[in-house]
Amino acid sequence: MLWVYNHFVEPTEKALYPDQLPTGQKSFDAFNYPHRPLYSFVNWPFGVAEENPEKTVPKFKSDTHYGRFVFRNRWQDANDTVVAVLLGARTGDKGVKRLMVWGLGQQLEFGNIAQSIQGNGKIGVAKIDGFEGFMDGSGCVAGGGNVIGVDYSKASGADAVIVIAGPGGTGQLGGNADATKSKVQSVEAGGKKFSILTLSEKGAHPTAAANGDKVTLGGQTLSVEGALIKFAKTAGPLK
Repeated sequence: MLWVYNHFVEPTEKALYPDQLPTGQKSFDAFNYPHRPLYSFVNWPFGVAEENPEKTVPKFKSDTHYGRFVFRNRWQDANDTVVAVLLGARTGDKGVKRLMVWGLGQQLEFGNIAQSIQGNGKIGVAKIDGFEGFMDGSGCVAGGGNVIGVDYSKASGADAVIVIAGPGGTGQLGGNADATKSKVQSVEAGGKKFSILTLSEKGAHPTAAANGDKVTLGGQTLSVEGALIKFAKTAGPLK
């Protein structure tokens, strides 16, 4: 938590409120939530060295009960990539973003998996058909008729690959997309339509092509096997 505060919270506060924060003074995340300095006063880890969360916190998190999944490639800086898949609905969740991709300075919405949620204004969660996570933060989740895969291995040549197989793979890309850093492709293989988003800091986007019932994407190959999307090259599952 100390590392997250020092590298994410405090720099953000300084950038947002430069005229309100004296030089050398910590904000303690007080601007939006005035009670948080009280938590810092009580819980601040004096005499403890910060430690990068990569050593202790898994890069993927899953909550199959509420249908919420997060895949993260690293803990480093503002160019970290985080993919959030929300397959759960609550009262008041109308218009909530269901598949968010934050990476390389972009905040994107990909595809349209909203129809997967059967809440209709009530509490509800899409039927979760499978989930898998890997050491590097990559993984896959299937639910509500859609299969979503995230690949951070860079085997394709892109920094990140996000795939939707199912009706939610509309190819839509919302948010502040940078045409150099992000590209969407669609391809059909094995009777299934794949919508593929690649993120590339240097603008190198591999071409997706059908190869039988599989899709080749640069040096990576992907397919739907059982309930999940499988990537031929992975960092291995988290044991």
